[in-house]
Amino acid sequence: MRTEKVRCSSARRLHRLIAVGLGMVCLAGTSCGPSQTVLTGTVTLDGGPLDQAGIEFHGSGDGGFTGQAFTDANGQYRATVAASPLVVVIRATKVVGTQKEPDIPSGTPEPIVEQFLPARYSDRRKTELRVTPIEGQTVVADFALTSKPR
Repeated sequence: MRTEKVRCSSARRLHRLIAVGLGMVCLAGTSCGPSQTVLTGTVTLDGGPLDQAGIEFHGSGDGGFTGQAFTDANGQYRATVAASPLVVVIRATKVVGTQKEPDIPSGTPEPIVEQFLPARYSDRRKTELRVTPIEGQTVVADFALTSKPR
């Protein structure tokens, strides 16, 4: 009888160990968390490709950050994001001057950059951009931005 009890206790321990291991895999892997999908597309500004723009994807409402991408010279991007409704923020900067670091007299001048996209695209609280990825599918989401006010 004692042997049965030990086996039963060992079996319980083994089941607990397996449950804890699966829980850790769930936390570390993506299969137990929100489902992921791929977004691709092109970002244009006034009809031309927007090069080197940063794109952020946030869960709608108070949802957190779910992914990001950068556009290439053709304005194209690719990102892996949560398969849920998303708020999109696009930021792009331009060099407006240079400055030398005051503490480093022989230093190379550093560029001064400025955000040039309107807040309706670049501010998370004001952005008009939305996308709803579909689980298991690569979704094309193009963003045609304009610099003129609406």
